[in-house]
Amino acid sequence: MTLRSSIFRGMQVMELESGSAVEATTIWADKKVLLLLVRRFGCVFCQHQTSLVLREEEVLKRHNYHIVAVGNGTPDQARKFKDALTFTHPIYIDSDSQMFKALSMPRWSFWYILRTFFMSSTNFSIGRGLMKDYPNANLEGDGYQSGGIIELEPGESAINVVHREAEKIQEGQFCEPTTLLEKLGIDVARIFAKESREKKRLCFRCLSLQSLLKDRDLPRCLTD
Repeated sequence: MTLRSSIFRGMQVMELESGSAVEATTIWADKKVLLLLVRRFGCVFCQHQTSLVLREEEVLKRHNYHIVAVGNGTPDQARKFKDALTFTHPIYIDSDSQMFKALSMPRWSFWYILRTFFMSSTNFSIGRGLMKDYPNANLEGDGYQSGGIIELEPGESAINVVHREAEKIQEGQFCEPTTLLEKLGIDVARIFAKESREKKRLCFRCLSLQSLLKDRDLPRCLTD
């Protein structure tokens, strides 16, 4: 069954910057949005997943995507998330997890969380490793809710569910940047080819300078 964005009609979320309540559907009313459903702002896995998305920030911008985060925490927790990741995009707070419920993103039990995050050697190791990169991650907030990533077009269009955390978390998997772009229909091969051509042009310019520089410090691409 295809989900449509009309399932969010009438739902209110709070904009972090203004503190004002807005109807969720206004977020993508006139633009294409990549919506990050953050299950818990302090979650180290959520912070890492957000960082993976931000790696392709420029590519997404070129394809007219607006990144938006929605989480079910408090304003203070959301600000910590924003500061920790230098997240410059809009953040909204869904205190009742209405949007998560509408998408049937499951709530986990205590035993499921214990088994998945603490008794799984894979996820436990991943979590410990990530804490070094995200030292501000914490256990604040509702840890029972699962999250994901969705694509929303203007109006009441079909929802493209790009990633469901609940389907991948037991495997210790994230939605990697390449997978994200592919699921959005962005030609990854073309992007890589363009980057390769640009690198070759840069190196050609560097080679042209080599004869002028002689024994002086050379650009990194000539010395690697």
